[in-house]
Amino acid sequence: MAEKDLMSGKTKLTAKADKNIQTNTVTTAVSSSDTYSIGDLEPLKTDYRPVPYINSKLKTLKDFMNDPEVKLTSIVEKLIYEGTVNMFVGAPKGGKSTAIRDLIRAIVDGESFLGLKTTPCKILYIPLDEPPALLKENLLKLRIKNPENVLVTRLEETVDPFGDVEKICRETGIKLVVIDLMTKFTGIENLNDYSEGSEFTQKFRNLADRLNVAFILVHHSTKSDSKSALGSSAYEGSADNIAYFSRTKACGSFQTKGRFTEIPSTRIYLDPETNHLRVDKLQHLDLEECILLVLEDGTELSKTAIQNKVKRNKNDVLNAVDKLVEDGKVNMTTKGKFKLTIKKSV
Repeated sequence: MAEKDLMSGKTKLTAKADKNIQTNTVTTAVSSSDTYSIGDLEPLKTDYRPVPYINSKLKTLKDFMNDPEVKLTSIVEKLIYEGTVNMFVGAPKGGKSTAIRDLIRAIVDGESFLGLKTTPCKILYIPLDEPPALLKENLLKLRIKNPENVLVTRLEETVDPFGDVEKICRETGIKLVVIDLMTKFTGIENLNDYSEGSEFTQKFRNLADRLNVAFILVHHSTKSDSKSALGSSAYEGSADNIAYFSRTKACGSFQTKGRFTEIPSTRIYLDPETNHLRVDKLQHLDLEECILLVLEDGTELSKTAIQNKVKRNKNDVLNAVDKLVEDGKVNMTTKGKFKLTIKKSV
């Protein structure tokens, strides 16, 4: 209880014997016959000692570098690693979902994806952008050898998609989660809102860290640039690696940027026989060299067939074939097809 000393002007604090004065971590009993000024109480605080902050996760740099549990494990070399958040970006109908399906096939079957080595693992596939019947038809075309290693769900009627994904991963040993499309996984009110985008992507980052699981988030690009993700920079900024896909009538292209090895723009195409994506091995060759290469096995091809194989501009191919005929390197058969000139030995 506080009292006013009329003679000294000091405020005095009195307390009954059954009460205590609490000062930080020190508790002092006060008898009913004692009175203290505020200044008199100051010495009681001198016994306070702060408790040292101890973080059990702190370790020396040496211990961190020698920790066997901290390692980079690839699922797709140069592209997807365990415990990372990744994005596949491209224009609508630009080949993203086609690439995702072929990536899934390559991983579970232990085959390369666009020339990149894969490590087989269990995959959770959340396809939200295609009708189920169309998705089934497209998957059947791939002739996946080990489809039992892929779990598929649309997470219908879920109230906690992140919680459901975590539960599935923990119970089934999933190492890769593919979400196509990212924006349909959970509601994003404003794609251009940096704060909302950061909060959204941080949830994936937290899951990736806790579970050591890789995420691939499929997302649209802007209308003006197929190599720029739609919306806030928070989405690209949160990704460890980003793969960009674009498609023209003749072929497509693929390139990456991020924390791992960046892959320059690479021409790709869909193999009509297997429905698998392939790297165009002729892309860095001169056009005439490409034509000679596709004819080197003695095959006779029409100009249209040649153009389909080299996947270059149609008029450029027609002109190049005519020049090769003029130079005597290619002959036109009576059927209007073209083949390599057979040099006669002397």
